[in-house]
Formats: sequence, structure tokens, C-alpha cells
Amino acid sequence: MKTTIIDARRCKTKEQTFAYLGKKLDFPPYFGSNLDALHDVLTSYHEPIHFQIRYPASFETNLGVWGKNLLRVFQNAADENQNISVELL
Repeated sequence: MKTTIIDARRCKTKEQTFAYLGKKLDFPPYFGSNLDALHDVLTSYHEPIHFQIRYPASFETNLGVWGKNLLRVFQNAADENQNISVELL
């Protein structure tokens, strides 16, 4: 199983967040840079992947409600796709 570490402290704006996640998750070129598109990418994983999200409170601190919704997208995707697991550190 592949483990991908996401450091939420690196995400200060929505644009920075999508750029950072795009590099970490290898988004396709047509990625829509919104939470629905992120959900679609996460739920399409066919190989097992474990996300370690470090400093998750930084998402909400830096991005407000949108940051909280971002975490929810990861958690919902893990609920829907058995190949994904999410750990908040």
C-alpha cells in the first residue's frame, strides 16, 4: 500500500492547496480545481493508498469552512472507496 503524506500547513489558499495536492496526487491535466473534482479523483483510485494528513487543523485555520470541507472530502472518499484510508495526525 502506498502512503502519501499531506502537510496541511503548506495549504494557505485554495490555489496553493490544489497546486500542492496536484503534485502529491498526480492530478490529471483536466482536473477541475474544486472539491467535487477532488472527490472524483479520490474515489477513482484502484490501487490501495493511505493518506496521512499532518496538522489537519491547519486546513480550517488557513482556509476556514472550505478547509473543513476539504477534510470531509477525504473522509467521504475513504468511506466510498475501500482502496483509500485516511489518518489524521
